[in-house]
Amino acid sequence: MKGREVRAFYIDNKKTLWAGTYGQGFYAIRNGKAKALPVDRNDYLLAVHTFVEDKKGFMWMTTNHGLFKARTQDLYDYLDGKSNSVFYYYYDKNNGFANNEFNGGCDPSSVVFPDGKFSFPSMDGLVQIYPDSIIDILPDSGLQI
Repeated sequence: MKGREVRAFYIDNKKTLWAGTYGQGFYAIRNGKAKALPVDRNDYLLAVHTFVEDKKGFMWMTTNHGLFKARTQDLYDYLDGKSNSVFYYYYDKNNGFANNEFNGGCDPSSVVFPDGKFSFPSMDGLVQIYPDSIIDILPDSGLQI
């Protein structure tokens, strides 16, 4: 992690330390070793501001370009060499946000309320969601060309 500008730390229930940097991606630190996680195809995950886990097994991350979530088990499968990629679900203005840019330079950069609601500061107000009630539209069939 030398030379990395770390913006966010989060320790999960498996004692993994997640680190989000400003411009150098995000990392999982286990057993004293840091491993970079793959970023999305647009490199938006090069600047991760916060990590929040929901009750359905997803890790949520804010960036300067929108909100991402990944199945936490998929992140661990990548770390353990069981997978060579991670699927990220991406939320932006098309999902109703006023602004895609989340504020990572503030403290706190996310809040989890007792009722399960997440609150993320953006450059145009707060984005608040109930993550466990979101139903994503995922591909359910193969691609044919």
